Amino acid sequence: GTQSFGVANQWQEVPVSGIFRIDLKNTSISKSVVLNLEDAIKECVNSLTQISADLSTFVSVVAKEAKLYLKEPVVPLNMTLPQAAFEIHCSRISSVPLTRETLQVFLIDGHMKEVVQQFIDVLSVAVNRRVLCLPRDENLTSNKVLKTSNRKANVAILFSGGIESMVIAALADHHIPLDEPIDLFNVAFMTKEKTIPAKSSKNVVAAATPGEQFNIPDRITGRTGLKELQADNPFRMWNFVEINVSLEELQRLRRTRISHFIQPLDTVLDDSIGCAVWFASGGFGWLVVLTGIGADEQLAGYSRHRACFKNTRARGMNKEIEMELG
Repeated sequence: GTQSFGVANQWQEVPVSGIFRIDLKNTSISKSVVLNLEDAIKECVNSLTQISADLSTFVSVVAKEAKLYLKEPVVPLNMTLPQAAFEIHCSRISSVPLTRETLQVFLIDGHMKEVVQQFIDVLSVAVNRRVLCLPRDENLTSNKVLKTSNRKANVAILFSGGIESMVIAALADHHIPLDEPIDLFNVAFMTKEKTIPAKSSKNVVAAATPGEQFNIPDRITGRTGLKELQADNPFRMWNFVEINVSLEELQRLRRTRISHFIQPLDTVLDDSIGCAVWFASGGFGWLVVLTGIGADEQLAGYSRHRACFKNTRARGMNKEIEMELG
């Protein structure tokens, strides 16, 4: 976003119409912002005049004369279907609890193993670039280096204990210096009081203890995931940060702030993820926060994907994922 000079907390979102470049040095001198449009979504080029008019007076948009267009906002989905024998095996194990042994079968096929490794390599490079391109004091001598317990983390992870946050945490652990802590932000929204039917004509409202009010599934899986990470690398300082949000605070900020920033806001999931990101990213100083948002939609991580695969196999599941990605 861009901030209005001299006016506190006045932010505007950069329009979602392409890739912009800002010269920060010139901006600080001229006290104005020039958004250089490097690549544009073709459908949005004709609306640049309106986009410019909607921005603040000190913000202008300059498009490149070459008119380079982004071919697709989203990379086309890989619709390749697996071999019949492999698909049958997937169907068989989809109805039983997964173990290390059943998952290893997926890597017997040489091509599948190669594809999986390529995916891990690409994701690892992305995490590596994000966590290492940070200002760190590399001039400290060994006797001046702070103890790990006294150091603040430079990187945090929006951590639910789900597969996507576990993978990102493991990759971040691989690339971040060992003496640097990693924060695991676990957001929990207060659960409502439960009404328990009683023998009398009136129901009894059970008041949960402060700890129980935030004992939601993501908190439970988060603590389990923390233990796995600690077992995998006991030399790392893992800071499990419990972010507890009351119903009053959630409702107030959702109405006054969060709902205006989330896009799209079409489903309950859009709302819940947007709220979690909002509360996880606020008030912790200068941090890079990594999230696995979108992984479940792209990699069929929800239970509905398993049900879809059981009913319509890979072809039907591909269509389901394609529909979700728009």
